[in-house]
Amino acid sequence: MAIEDMIDRIMEEARMESRKILSEAGSETARIKNASRKEVDDEIAGMERNLEKEIRQTRNIYISDGKRKARQAILSSKEELIWDALSAIRGRIKKLSQDELAAYLHPMLSRTLESLGNDAVVYAVGSKDEEVLSKKVHVEGVLEGSTIDSEPLSRFKGADLLGGFIAIARNGSMLADMTFHGLMERNEDRIRETIAEDLFENM
Repeated sequence: MAIEDMIDRIMEEARMESRKILSEAGSETARIKNASRKEVDDEIAGMERNLEKEIRQTRNIYISDGKRKARQAILSSKEELIWDALSAIRGRIKKLSQDELAAYLHPMLSRTLESLGNDAVVYAVGSKDEEVLSKKVHVEGVLEGSTIDSEPLSRFKGADLLGGFIAIARNGSMLADMTFHGLMERNEDRIRETIAEDLFENM
Protein backbone atom coordinates (compact mmCIF):
# COMPACT_ATOMS: atom_id res chain seq x y z
CA MET A 1 0.00 0.00 0.00
CA ALA A 2 2.83 2.29 0.80
CA ILE A 3 4.33 1.67 -2.65
CA GLU A 4 1.01 2.42 -4.38
CA ASP A 5 0.65 5.64 -2.37
CA MET A 6 4.18 6.59 -3.34
CA ILE A 7 3.43 5.89 -7.00
CA ASP A 8 0.22 7.94 -6.82
CA ARG A 9 2.07 10.82 -5.17
CA ILE A 10 4.81 10.70 -7.80
CA MET A 11 2.19 10.63 -10.59
CA GLU A 12 0.31 13.56 -9.01
CA GLU A 13 3.52 15.55 -8.69
CA ALA A 14 4.30 14.70 -12.31
CA ARG A 15 0.85 15.86 -13.38
CA MET A 16 1.25 19.08 -11.40
CA GLU A 17 4.68 19.66 -12.90
CA SER A 18 3.31 19.00 -16.38
CA ARG A 19 0.47 21.47 -15.79
CA LYS A 20 2.98 24.00 -14.50
CA ILE A 21 5.27 23.53 -17.50
CA LEU A 22 2.31 23.75 -19.90
CA SER A 23 1.04 26.87 -18.14
CA GLU A 24 4.48 28.52 -18.28
CA ALA A 25 4.86 27.45 -21.92
CA GLY A 26 1.46 28.94 -22.73
CA SER A 27 2.38 32.21 -21.00
CA GLU A 28 5.73 32.33 -22.81
CA THR A 29 4.05 31.54 -26.10
CA ALA A 30 1.55 34.35 -25.51
CA ARG A 31 4.39 36.73 -24.57
CA ILE A 32 6.38 35.81 -27.67
CA LYS A 33 3.26 36.10 -29.80
CA ASN A 34 2.44 39.55 -28.38
CA ALA A 35 6.04 40.70 -28.75
CA SER A 36 6.15 39.42 -32.32
CA ARG A 37 2.83 41.10 -33.11
CA LYS A 38 4.12 44.41 -31.68
CA GLU A 39 7.35 44.07 -33.64
CA VAL A 40 5.41 43.34 -36.83
CA ASP A 41 3.00 46.22 -36.11
CA ASP A 42 5.95 48.57 -35.50
CA GLU A 43 7.59 47.39 -38.70
CA ILE A 44 4.39 47.94 -40.68
CA ALA A 45 3.91 51.37 -39.11
CA GLY A 46 7.51 52.27 -39.98
CA MET A 47 7.03 51.08 -43.55
CA GLU A 48 3.82 53.10 -43.83
CA ARG A 49 5.61 56.21 -42.54
CA ASN A 50 8.45 55.68 -45.03
CA LEU A 51 5.96 55.09 -47.81
CA GLU A 52 4.04 58.27 -46.98
CA LYS A 53 7.32 60.18 -46.90
CA GLU A 54 8.34 58.76 -50.28
CA ILE A 55 4.89 59.55 -51.69
CA ARG A 56 5.20 63.16 -50.48
CA GLN A 57 8.73 63.47 -51.87
CA THR A 58 7.70 61.93 -55.19
CA ARG A 59 4.62 64.15 -55.37
CA ASN A 60 6.74 67.23 -54.64
CA ILE A 61 9.22 66.18 -57.32
CA TYR A 62 6.43 65.76 -59.87
CA ILE A 63 4.82 69.05 -58.83
CA SER A 64 8.16 70.86 -59.03
CA ASP A 65 8.91 69.25 -62.40
CA GLY A 66 5.42 70.13 -63.62
CA LYS A 67 5.83 73.76 -62.56
CA ARG A 68 9.25 73.91 -64.25
CA LYS A 69 7.83 72.49 -67.47
CA ALA A 70 4.89 74.88 -67.26
CA ARG A 71 7.26 77.85 -66.85
CA GLN A 72 9.32 76.62 -69.82
CA ALA A 73 6.15 76.24 -71.91
CA ILE A 74 5.02 79.76 -70.96
CA LEU A 75 8.45 81.23 -71.75
CA SER A 76 8.55 79.35 -75.04
CA SER A 77 5.06 80.60 -75.94
CA LYS A 78 6.00 84.16 -75.02
CA GLU A 79 9.18 83.92 -77.09
CA GLU A 80 7.16 82.63 -80.04
CA LEU A 81 4.69 85.51 -79.70
CA ILE A 82 7.55 88.03 -79.58
CA TRP A 83 9.08 86.54 -82.74
CA ASP A 84 5.65 86.64 -84.41
CA ALA A 85 5.37 90.32 -83.45
CA LEU A 86 8.87 91.03 -84.83
CA SER A 87 7.93 89.26 -88.06
CA ALA A 88 4.72 91.30 -88.24
CA ILE A 89 6.75 94.51 -87.75
CA ARG A 90 9.10 93.49 -90.57
CA GLY A 91 6.11 92.75 -92.78
CA ARG A 92 4.53 96.10 -91.91
CA ILE A 93 7.77 97.96 -92.73
CA LYS A 94 7.84 96.40 -96.20
CA LYS A 95 4.32 97.70 -96.83
CA LEU A 96 4.93 101.32 -95.78
CA SER A 97 3.35 103.84 -98.14
CA GLN A 98 5.47 106.54 -99.75
CA ASP A 99 4.24 109.13 -97.22
CA GLU A 100 4.93 106.81 -94.27
CA LEU A 101 8.36 105.99 -95.67
CA ALA A 102 9.16 109.68 -96.10
CA ALA A 103 8.17 110.34 -92.46
CA TYR A 104 10.86 107.86 -91.41
CA LEU A 105 13.57 108.39 -94.00
CA HIS A 106 13.74 112.19 -94.27
CA PRO A 107 14.58 112.80 -90.56
CA MET A 108 17.01 109.84 -90.63
CA LEU A 109 18.70 111.28 -93.73
CA SER A 110 19.02 114.75 -92.17
CA ARG A 111 20.69 113.38 -89.02
CA THR A 112 23.01 111.16 -91.06
CA LEU A 113 24.16 114.00 -93.35
CA GLU A 114 24.85 116.14 -90.28
CA SER A 115 27.24 113.43 -89.08
CA LEU A 116 28.85 112.39 -92.38
CA GLY A 117 28.63 115.65 -94.29
CA ASN A 118 26.19 116.82 -96.95
CA ASP A 119 28.41 115.35 -99.65
CA ALA A 120 28.02 111.80 -98.29
CA VAL A 121 27.34 109.08 -100.86
CA VAL A 122 23.86 107.60 -100.37
CA TYR A 123 22.63 104.20 -101.55
CA ALA A 124 18.94 103.40 -101.22
CA VAL A 125 17.88 99.88 -100.26
CA GLY A 126 15.07 99.61 -102.79
CA SER A 127 13.33 101.60 -105.49
CA LYS A 128 10.66 102.89 -103.06
CA ASP A 129 13.40 104.20 -100.78
CA GLU A 130 15.20 105.76 -103.74
CA GLU A 131 12.06 107.61 -104.80
CA VAL A 132 11.62 109.08 -101.32
CA LEU A 133 15.29 109.90 -100.72
CA SER A 134 15.90 111.45 -104.13
CA LYS A 135 13.59 114.31 -103.10
CA LYS A 136 16.22 115.35 -100.56
CA VAL A 137 19.58 114.10 -101.85
CA HIS A 138 21.31 112.57 -104.84
CA VAL A 139 21.04 108.76 -104.61
CA GLU A 140 24.12 106.97 -105.96
CA GLY A 141 22.36 103.63 -106.52
CA VAL A 142 19.97 100.97 -105.28
CA LEU A 143 21.26 97.99 -103.30
CA GLU A 144 18.44 95.50 -103.94
CA GLY A 145 19.10 93.59 -107.13
CA SER A 146 22.44 95.30 -107.69
CA THR A 147 25.71 93.52 -108.39
CA ILE A 148 27.82 95.71 -106.11
CA ASP A 149 30.80 93.64 -104.95
CA SER A 150 33.10 96.39 -103.69
CA GLU A 151 33.72 97.08 -100.01
CA PRO A 152 32.13 98.26 -97.82
CA LEU A 153 28.79 97.61 -99.59
CA SER A 154 29.44 93.96 -100.48
CA ARG A 155 28.57 92.84 -96.93
CA PHE A 156 24.99 94.03 -97.48
CA LYS A 157 24.59 92.08 -100.70
CA GLY A 158 21.75 89.55 -100.60
CA ALA A 159 20.56 90.60 -97.12
CA ASP A 160 16.89 91.37 -96.44
CA LEU A 161 17.47 94.99 -95.47
CA LEU A 162 13.70 95.82 -95.45
CA GLY A 163 14.24 99.39 -96.57
CA GLY A 164 16.19 102.54 -95.70
CA PHE A 165 19.63 103.50 -96.94
CA ILE A 166 23.40 103.25 -96.54
CA ALA A 167 25.44 106.47 -96.38
CA ILE A 168 29.22 106.68 -96.73
CA ALA A 169 31.34 109.72 -95.94
CA ARG A 170 32.90 111.11 -99.12
CA ASN A 171 36.41 110.24 -97.88
CA GLY A 172 35.26 106.71 -97.02
CA SER A 173 36.10 107.11 -93.32
CA MET A 174 32.61 106.39 -92.00
CA LEU A 175 29.58 104.36 -93.00
CA ALA A 176 26.07 104.73 -91.59
CA ASP A 177 23.84 101.65 -91.80
CA MET A 178 20.39 103.23 -91.79
CA THR A 179 18.60 100.21 -93.18
CA PHE A 180 15.49 99.18 -91.26
CA HIS A 181 17.05 95.75 -90.74
CA GLY A 182 20.16 97.33 -89.21
CA LEU A 183 18.09 99.64 -87.00
CA MET A 184 15.96 96.73 -85.74
CA GLU A 185 19.03 94.57 -85.14
CA ARG A 186 20.81 97.27 -83.12
CA ASN A 187 17.69 97.98 -81.07
CA GLU A 188 16.40 94.41 -80.81
CA ASP A 189 16.61 94.19 -77.02
CA ARG A 190 14.63 97.41 -76.54
CA ILE A 191 12.10 96.40 -79.21
CA ARG A 192 11.63 92.98 -77.60
CA GLU A 193 11.13 94.60 -74.18
CA THR A 194 8.51 96.95 -75.62
CA ILE A 195 6.68 94.07 -77.32
CA ALA A 196 6.81 92.01 -74.12
CA GLU A 197 5.40 94.90 -72.08
CA ASP A 198 2.56 95.40 -74.55
CA LEU A 199 1.73 91.69 -74.80
CA PHE A 200 2.28 90.48 -71.24
CA GLU A 201 1.97 93.44 -68.85
CA ASN A 202 -1.36 92.13 -67.47
CA MET A 203 -0.30 88.47 -67.28
